[in-house]
Amino acid sequence: MEEALYEPPILNFRRLLENHKLAYGILAVINGHLGDRGEDCQRMRHRW
Repeated sequence: MEEALYEPPILNFRRLLENHKLAYGILAVINGHLGDRGEDCQRMRHRW
């Protein structure tokens, strides 16, 4: 039941990203910060 409480905000956030084409920009910023640290998404994924 608790999972259902979080679903609408996550879906709303996803819809916001998709409608305004923000995902690319957000990922570019994240990749920039990771690049400054000598990391990238591929290597970070294995740490999660």
